[in-house]
Amino acid sequence: MISYEDVDKLRGMRARGLTILSLYLAVPLDPAEVRGLPARARDQIAGVSVTSLDGMNTVVVSHADRDAVLDALAAHGRDWLSHTVAFFACDQLGLFETVPLPCVLPDRAVLAIRPHVRPLLAAVQRYPDYLVAIADRRHAWVLSVSGSRVETVARQSEEGPRSRGFGGWYGLEAYRIQQRIIQLARHH
Repeated sequence: MISYEDVDKLRGMRARGLTILSLYLAVPLDPAEVRGLPARARDQIAGVSVTSLDGMNTVVVSHADRDAVLDALAAHGRDWLSHTVAFFACDQLGLFETVPLPCVLPDRAVLAIRPHVRPLLAAVQRYPDYLVAIADRRHAWVLSVSGSRVETVARQSEEGPRSRGFGGWYGLEAYRIQQRIIQLARHH
């Protein structure tokens, strides 16, 4: 999962010209449809050419950036099923980043001086990291959930309360054990 620090690192990059490619590509859930990803990526990249203000020059994506994106899709396309993957490529800066996002976003390609990170910020805002606490009479867990990753942060196991059948002759021992059971039940 991407964090605000990763987004800030990407926002700090700047190229001399319109050379940074930002491509957001939704990977389908069906593994059979993954074969069509390179064609969709080529269509998005081909449609991203930028014409200068004077109408004379047209800037297109470099072949090295396009090939890097297509190679990454061929190598890891099946790892990103039902996610959107953000590709940031610039041969001039030596930049190539792939960021799988926890949600599905529309396909988009942008060629600019800086990486286009607005969809990344929206995904970080929609899907923040959080903690979950689970407790029962004998066990307690604290889990950290970040994107599709779940980690156990803390775990506690206690011995359960004794049976009520161990009371003494006059019930004093039973009263003490019953109070101890109530205390142990409140322990978590």
